[in-house]
Amino acid sequence: MFSGMTNRASSLQCKGDKIRQHRVGMNMTQEKLAAMSNTNVRTIQRAERGASVQMETIASIAAALTLTVNDIIQEPMLDEKGNELDEFNAVVLRPVTSGKVLMDMVCNSFSARLACNAEPTAENVDALSEFVDKLEGMLPNPWQVPMERFSLSLAERLRTAVSVSDHLARLADFGISVYVGAYTASAQVPHYDLDEGAMYTRMGQKVEPVTACRVLIDRSGLERVIEKVTDKWEPPQPRHADKLLGIDDDIPF
Repeated sequence: MFSGMTNRASSLQCKGDKIRQHRVGMNMTQEKLAAMSNTNVRTIQRAERGASVQMETIASIAAALTLTVNDIIQEPMLDEKGNELDEFNAVVLRPVTSGKVLMDMVCNSFSARLACNAEPTAENVDALSEFVDKLEGMLPNPWQVPMERFSLSLAERLRTAVSVSDHLARLADFGISVYVGAYTASAQVPHYDLDEGAMYTRMGQKVEPVTACRVLIDRSGLERVIEKVTDKWEPPQPRHADKLLGIDDDIPF
């Protein structure tokens, strides 16, 4: 998803065996898992070796495997008191200083939300509002028709990443940091209707695992921020009769 020096604060060590076993159990090749999680085969291979991988990539891999993040990382996410977080109601946001990392996390998500806890003042309001204006234009909207979605060429994306990094550095001068995190959410994925020219979901449509992103502007100095969420993905449980008969709805051909 992105290259460069790994940010240890936003990387987590993978359970390589768990990822590999689940991938094989779903009849997936490494190439298919890479495509479904919007990454590359080399990253999948690193994850299956138990290496540390960026948090947003782990969230995407977990979504593709219909697992939660805690299922495929070596150590569970903990709160400030060292208690294990309930994966189904919390997401951990960590500070980000790289514009490219922030852009990749936001733009590669199904949905994203931006919030601000920082107190605006006469001195910092320009820096805050300029950053918000810049980032809000990148936030994915699942209900936006494909032709209107935010899209940049690679060259434009690189230049924009530099600009976002500059905004982050300017906010830091005012004692303000940006925190970002990703998790596997449940959502009805809208589809595009060619005849109507609009997005739609069907009544009774099944929810799917998607990658959701949270971005928070807050005071500097926090190692992480924990946010409550209500839309965490939980794999559906097999029906009792199907368990007894050994029936699987997803029959590979």
